[in-house]
Amino acid sequence: MPKLLYARPPADAEEERQIRKLAGARHAPADWIMRAQMIVFSWQGLRTSAIAAKLGCHMQTVRERIERFNTEGLPRARRPARGRPQTTHHRARTRAAHRAGPLDPARTAGPRRGRGPGRRR
Repeated sequence: MPKLLYARPPADAEEERQIRKLAGARHAPADWIMRAQMIVFSWQGLRTSAIAAKLGCHMQTVRERIERFNTEGLPRARRPARGRPQTTHHRARTRAAHRAGPLDPARTAGPRRGRGPGRRR
């Protein structure tokens, strides 16, 4: 028989206020709201199967989010899901350009090109 899993009680009144406020929010990322609702429903005594049915997700998802909250607290419970890592190609090119130093003065201080006074086409 699976072990019953419930969210730990709030550490303090501030944590409880934050989670309840987030659970009822309308202008926050949907995954944060859903995770906060999972915790609040768990505090109300609902089992993972009932929470999953109410929120329209899988029971394992509810278990994982509650376990994460129990071990790491609210900031980690709001962590986004891992996805494709960002590329560092642009950062690497920028760092290489900074390491190379300023451009050659002879190249940057040369004569102006283009149309100006006294120039003909």
